[in-house]
Amino acid sequence: DTILCMGAGISMANGFSRVIKDKPIFAYIGDSTFFHTGLTALANAVYHKANINVLVLDNRMTAMTGFQPNPTEVIDIADVAKSLGVEYVVEFDPYDFENGKKTFEEALQHEGPTVIIMRKICANEWWRQQRRSGQKIEVYHIDPETCIACGTCIVQYQCPAIYWSVDTNSKGKKYSIIDPSMCTGCSVCSQICPVKAISKEVDIDE
Repeated sequence: DTILCMGAGISMANGFSRVIKDKPIFAYIGDSTFFHTGLTALANAVYHKANINVLVLDNRMTAMTGFQPNPTEVIDIADVAKSLGVEYVVEFDPYDFENGKKTFEEALQHEGPTVIIMRKICANEWWRQQRRSGQKIEVYHIDPETCIACGTCIVQYQCPAIYWSVDTNSKGKKYSIIDPSMCTGCSVCSQICPVKAISKEVDIDE
């Protein structure tokens, strides 16, 4: 993993592709930054036929400067990528784990640059909309007796709402806990849990 600065992901991936031939290369970039500095780097990747996978995190917001709208409201990222010459361009809901897994597997079989657009409303904005509309949020719960503490939800998925318990279950083992005040009900944790210990619990008004 390498982090340099805003918008450098695609450029660095271009460079890595010149020397790394035996591993997949992924570049992450937000939707706002894609238009700010990503277009030239993507054009360069097309020109050099770089074997990189560009992941555009499209939440329709410029979060770092105050959640302003960005060009995605009127300019489609997929259309722009195709117009630059990218042959494999696909969009999917990042909360759909199986479809996302299939998308990545297909992208890795493709020669040259790919663009994968993960489109979902900004979580903070979604919370605001839920509050304004008075809609309740469906949160998730982990059964401490079923949880095997494999770490999939914490170590691999790294959801900020999930943490390790201080106590142990009846088997003497630690387990994962979901903070209902932080859960957005995305359901990804329940999709990836290998023992199906995570399920929808209750609705909260926060």
